[in-house]
Amino acid sequence: MTTEVQYSSDLTPRFSTFLHLCLFVSLSFLSPFWFIGIRSDREFLYHVIGEVIKAGATGFCIGDTLGCNLPSEFGQLIADIKANTPGVEDVIISTHCHDDLGLATANTLAGVCAGARLVDVTVNGIGERAGNGSLEEIVMTLKCRGEQVLGGLYTGINSEHIIETSKMVEEYSGLEVQAHKAIVGANGFSHESSLHQVLCYFV
Repeated sequence: MTTEVQYSSDLTPRFSTFLHLCLFVSLSFLSPFWFIGIRSDREFLYHVIGEVIKAGATGFCIGDTLGCNLPSEFGQLIADIKANTPGVEDVIISTHCHDDLGLATANTLAGVCAGARLVDVTVNGIGERAGNGSLEEIVMTLKCRGEQVLGGLYTGINSEHIIETSKMVEEYSGLEVQAHKAIVGANGFSHESSLHQVLCYFV
């Protein structure tokens, strides 16, 4: 059964009041789409984001808070929003990805490639449930591959402090970093050729 989604040309007075209240308390960067962005009717989503921008927001956050999307899906969502939302060229698109399927970093990068310019990430990837996009993985991916394959994208983060910061967060949070964690794990730069031989054998 197909259900047609209908909405008025103007958002409800309640939502309009919410927008103006946010602007009144200087919350000009709004993120009302964290849970529904992926599954919402696209035309409705474009309309709501357009109204948010019209009300004065300087940016908005699109998230995969359930951590269940593939990078191709998430990247396409950001690209579609950029292509179909009035005024989107004047604001910042942000992403907020969770790691329930181990795809938070990949989804964040897909969003960046599609036009997002602000990302919600955490040191060591800590966060609710399986965690969030990993700051160190995003930073080092852009540092190592940004110029060659990502259109020159970069961050202003000094990567020399990543290990020190990771250890500090580990100490104060009490959340131990797994040895094989990318970038900051203890085994991150170790190498045993025999392992490669075994993997090649099974493949």
